[in-house]
Amino acid sequence: MIDEPWPDPTPAPPLFVYCPVSHWIELRRIAPQTERAGRKFGVKQYYTTAYASNLGRWTAKWECVAKETTVRTHLLANLSIRTIQKDQVDVPVQWTNEGTYTFEELRGKFIEAVNHDDDCMTQFVEREALLKRLNKCQTFQQLIDVWDWMSEDPMSFDLAVWHSDSPITNEEAANIYMRLSESQLVSEGQSSDIEAFYRDLIARWPEIDTVPEDRVNDVESCPWSRPLVKSGRHIIMSVGRSKADEVSSFVYELALKHGLVHFDPLEGRVDLPAHLKPKRSRPWFRFW
Repeated sequence: MIDEPWPDPTPAPPLFVYCPVSHWIELRRIAPQTERAGRKFGVKQYYTTAYASNLGRWTAKWECVAKETTVRTHLLANLSIRTIQKDQVDVPVQWTNEGTYTFEELRGKFIEAVNHDDDCMTQFVEREALLKRLNKCQTFQQLIDVWDWMSEDPMSFDLAVWHSDSPITNEEAANIYMRLSESQLVSEGQSSDIEAFYRDLIARWPEIDTVPEDRVNDVESCPWSRPLVKSGRHIIMSVGRSKADEVSSFVYELALKHGLVHFDPLEGRVDLPAHLKPKRSRPWFRFW
């Protein structure tokens, strides 16, 4: 007799956690085992719904029991920030598997959270631009990309180029970019195309750590918001938004010139060089 594997006790990360009471949503890179809770107001129960990356829906529950207080300590607790902070404790989370969900359900919860937002999610981005990106999402990874875009430094954005031996889709490119940016994927070997791209790139705009201090904030001299991330087979560039159009166009043209894959994480779009694009067959009745 073969024993069946035990079901996972927690959601598969990453996951989106949604609160149906306050209509907030949050991306978690790991499934939390504890949550912070106050213990001033009797027995307090908390519930959230988690949407895992493998389409599993989970309910998270935790509760906190208030400590005994007198009228005096209760009043002081309401007046003292320090007391409030001391009354915050870590309590264990109980996870319950509720089956599966559809992508449309998760995207709908994200949109619902945006519509109830009080300028936390839309602090650095326009609400309409955020909703437009959400409505275009078709995959879990694209929702993560929108979250990262929403949470990133509003003054910069990323572009990436790398060497590829075969065509890839937008979704595959997004996965490669995420793993490269989080150092989960090691690009081994050297690509002469990447080296040629890099030489042309820094000839136009030098690396930020080679620019004199008095010119670091001069976007005409250096549009980068931080040092380039480079290996022998890929480069990730963080670009100041004030030079977005010029740098984006230059990087795109330069990548195609050197036969490299070009990926825009904000748009979730990959651009393939000519030799990786599928060749269009001519109709049988055309001879030219």
